[in-house]
Amino acid sequence: CCFNIESASNFDTVNPFYSKVIDLSGFLVVSSATVSDAALYQAALLYAKLTEAREDFHNLLTKEGVFMAVIGQDEGITDLPEYSEMDWDDSVRGVGATSSIP
Repeated sequence: CCFNIESASNFDTVNPFYSKVIDLSGFLVVSSATVSDAALYQAALLYAKLTEAREDFHNLLTKEGVFMAVIGQDEGITDLPEYSEMDWDDSVRGVGATSSIP
């Protein structure tokens, strides 16, 4: 595949909870160590396909600091640092970005 998984410690803006990162020209796809590499690759591929004809969209997301976090099979949404303060049922598996939680 055309994506490289890097250590999250190489990125100043990534919370220490995350250990893996795929950098797609500034848009980061992140996960904890429990997420399989295959799942991380699939998420990166999805983003790449969604934005391949929309460089403007990619540039806007990157400028705003939006990133994609992949949740592990045994993780819940509130395990992610950005959502740890939320009082949500951990059956929630996907949410969109907001201005306060990119």
